[in-house]
Amino acid sequence: MGRDASLDFQDYLDAAGEAAKRTRAVTIVLVVASVLTFVGVLDSLPNGWIAKRLKTLSKAGVALNKSSDSWDAEDARALSYLQEKLGPIPKKHENADAQKQNSETDQYKEYKDLYKELYVAMVRTYADNTFTIRVPFFGIGFDINYLGLLSGLGFVIILILFRFSITRELDNVKLSFQVAKRRTALWEFYHLLAMRQVLTIPPMEPEGQFKFWSFIVALIPKLICFLPFLVYALLTWNDIRTSRQIGENIRRALTNSSLYSDYGFLALILLFTIACYRRWARVDKVWNDYWRKAQEERTFKEES
Repeated sequence: MGRDASLDFQDYLDAAGEAAKRTRAVTIVLVVASVLTFVGVLDSLPNGWIAKRLKTLSKAGVALNKSSDSWDAEDARALSYLQEKLGPIPKKHENADAQKQNSETDQYKEYKDLYKELYVAMVRTYADNTFTIRVPFFGIGFDINYLGLLSGLGFVIILILFRFSITRELDNVKLSFQVAKRRTALWEFYHLLAMRQVLTIPPMEPEGQFKFWSFIVALIPKLICFLPFLVYALLTWNDIRTSRQIGENIRRALTNSSLYSDYGFLALILLFTIACYRRWARVDKVWNDYWRKAQEERTFKEES
């Protein structure tokens, strides 16, 4: 009784497809970790948006306690921002005598109370998002200065898993193509397996044709490998920039240890990033090689 070759092909298709799914899953984790780390870095920037809002509100509070005649252009800008949040500023004094006695109207006092509530809420938001990072689901938090250590360790682990996943995908694809080639069914098997790919863009055009956009689309997933390195390089740069003006004023030993760990993890992330990129490029090379072999097999069958 003959052997059912279609069942064997289905097994190879499933195995190669599952390997590609594992690579995609690790890729998604890599992207999410990069985005979360990038958000943490943005929140910790001394000149970020939330810090600028807080400084503007602080200037507005100083201007509220000054006479309107002494407001300068900077005060006017700060008060304009405040009025966008709380509405127009009410009249401060009822008349000239009240102004001499510095007697404020009830509406102005209520406006200042609203300002204080807004300022306190902004300070609380700034402290919660700048000095501490909350981990979703686990319900824990850690100091922002540990972001380099924890994110570096996480990136290294994810990149190692990414490297293993790509290696298994490469091995599965090569083995599957070798079996299909031995059974002279490479053309059909190639297209069936290509239909299961997402991040890998197998060549499907006749040899000699080159499409610019196909090249760009195939290149974009490879750039995902460099996301951790780019984000961590930004984090390291921010730590170096703020080490003297902030870190050394708190604790020099902790600052130096954080910087040294940043340098070490940055080197490891670059090393594993290059390894992952080269392995992923190897996957593309295998697809290109077997695409040519599939075309040769199809031409041979047509001529026969």
